[in-house]
Amino acid sequence: MVWGNLCLRAQYAIVKDDAIISAPSPFIATDDWFILGVLNSSTADWYVHQLGVTRSGGYMEYKPIFVEQIPMPKNVDDSVRERISRLAETAQKNRLRGLSSEDEEHEIDDLVIDCYGLSSEEARLV
Repeated sequence: MVWGNLCLRAQYAIVKDDAIISAPSPFIATDDWFILGVLNSSTADWYVHQLGVTRSGGYMEYKPIFVEQIPMPKNVDDSVRERISRLAETAQKNRLRGLSSEDEEHEIDDLVIDCYGLSSEEARLV
């Protein structure tokens, strides 16, 4: 999984086979679609914005020191984990094809909020 160092919002991606990654592009040695879904969620993005540094133009630094602090939800039901994984994979495929992934992203956001057990008041903040 890779991501750009400076972005307007979370842009993590699973990279497969024969990819060349240019610096600065941090990575995590995993192909776990569930983790991708969580990291690309508005909840995880909100968390990084609380820790990180905003640069000119609203660009956020997604340095590993901030990303590694994102708590992964615990005790997630297997069916929810699988649903987030499928949605994350579909969203990435759609983006690569130049198609919208908005529906998948909204559903992931809702599922991740539930995984963290956020109240409706807390969910409005993300």
